[in-house]
Amino acid sequence: MMHPKKIALLTDSCADLTPLLAAENHIYTVPLRILCADGEYADGVNIRGADIYERLRAGELPQTSLPAGDDIGRAIQSIAVEGYDGVIAVMLSSGLSGTYNLVRLIAEECRGRLAVHVFDSLSGSLGQGLTVLQLAEDIRSGMDWEELTQRRVPQLIESTSPFFSVDTLEYLQKGGRIGKVTATAGTLLRRRQRRRRPRSAGPAKWRQGPLGRARREPSDRGASRLRPGIPDPCRRRPASQRPLWASTSRSRIHTAPARPRYPG
Repeated sequence: MMHPKKIALLTDSCADLTPLLAAENHIYTVPLRILCADGEYADGVNIRGADIYERLRAGELPQTSLPAGDDIGRAIQSIAVEGYDGVIAVMLSSGLSGTYNLVRLIAEECRGRLAVHVFDSLSGSLGQGLTVLQLAEDIRSGMDWEELTQRRVPQLIESTSPFFSVDTLEYLQKGGRIGKVTATAGTLLRRRQRRRRPRSAGPAKWRQGPLGRARREPSDRGASRLRPGIPDPCRRRPASQRPLWASTSRSRIHTAPARPRYPG
């Protein structure tokens, strides 16, 4: 098969792209499913972050599930109908979800119609979303299929390091991400965790790992003590992996992230 000339991007709702950003950059998104007490919802379609936070405050613990296979198939079909002959899919880390593997299996069934290359982002949320936005910019600049799939996407995935912090350990414990003893001790000590994707030799999968902890203060709940430590791993990166670009977001502030700029 000849290298595709018209390339589409596919991701999932965990990339946290606004509908406007996705439309502006011709990015197709498949929603993960959110399982609630009163039924099943499509993430970003008929349930959003504010709805989930409201349910959490009411004592409910919504669960996430894989995208529906039909939704993935329809997205790929729409891409083909609109004249694309290649798809680059960047999906939520396989260390957190089976979404990557599901998309890869469905993509295998579509290879007769168009070329599909599925990548494990080893990330999620802002890290995953900014990777896809940068690829959209690379496609606009004329980067070809081989350069994108063989060099650019792996480079962006490898150079992306997501960090996040939480105000409470309650939901990490309820979701099984940390043990009950750790959660109880952290709550008693009023600690707040800063976490990151751990790196190891070879293709690591993003599983949450603690980067640091800070005592919460009544004034800012520990945020000011966490923020200065976030850049430390960036400062330790070798010169060959610089310059660095950083972007931040908060779950309580619903603003679109700035367009990313990654090193070439």
